Amino acid sequence: MANEIAVDFITNQTSVYACVFNTSKQVATVATGVFGTWNPANIDDYDVALAENGGGGMFWGDFPSTIAAGDYIVMVYQGSKADGDTELGSADVRWNGTAETTFASGNPEIK
Repeated sequence: MANEIAVDFITNQTSVYACVFNTSKQVATVATGVFGTWNPANIDDYDVALAENGGGGMFWGDFPSTIAAGDYIVMVYQGSKADGDTELGSADVRWNGTAETTFASGNPEIK
């Protein structure tokens, strides 16, 4: 699968990224899928880059395939990848290990 993470934002922005958290409020290291305590010095290890599609203000990115099946919170930010970056929104994601699956009430969009 691809482009499971999407957010509508202002056109022509840079540094739009997402981080994946588990229900224990730990953040995922993208390369390994291992969750741990947030450390601002390691944001580059946590971020999923989101790219704008054609300048229309929609930013897309892939949910990390390294993360095991489970329920997660995806937080989307814009900024310099530092504490205090602007939070653009969040959504719950049910991940089956290779693709997003649907919650009983449908998949919420990031707002």
